[in-house]
Amino acid sequence: MAGDVTDSSPRVTRSSLVLPLLVVLACCGPRGGGAGGGGGTGTASGGDAAAGSDGAGGADAAPPPKVLQLNAEGEVVDLQAALVPGYVVIVDFWAEWCGACKVMEEKFMAAIADEPRVIVRKIDVGDGDTPVAEQYDIGPLPHIRIYDTRGELKYVLQNNNALETGEKALEVLRADTAAAP
Repeated sequence: MAGDVTDSSPRVTRSSLVLPLLVVLACCGPRGGGAGGGGGTGTASGGDAAAGSDGAGGADAAPPPKVLQLNAEGEVVDLQAALVPGYVVIVDFWAEWCGACKVMEEKFMAAIADEPRVIVRKIDVGDGDTPVAEQYDIGPLPHIRIYDTRGELKYVLQNNNALETGEKALEVLRADTAAAP
């Protein structure tokens, strides 16, 4: 009987992880369940996160890419280095298996398509038990963060609240534009 008590201790630890995993799966669907594969936005993959944040200075500097994938699956990334001064930045924490993430992305990309001052930086959290998910305390997906043109966090939108991403990003841009001298 003592063996049963010892064996049940690890199960209790694992079971404490089962509920959050079930919530994520309920929100995002099963792994591999989304149609179409790679996220559907023509994102740049790999690359140096800092490279996209360096060129915001001059008038003749090329604009940053509209959408940029910042990391390989689950890999740690420096989010602050990826923010681009003068642009509203939507940070989309996503995973390939998350069907809801793809739906949210389609919706907010349509809303911001004609606004070059709103850009997207994508962070792949993998299975959710990864260094980057832990680094940014990412729970259920979709998980969106919106930063203003000065790099200040304005919104954290999760689950169905992420449906408001495009609207909130444009709201932040309007507020920043109105406050500009």
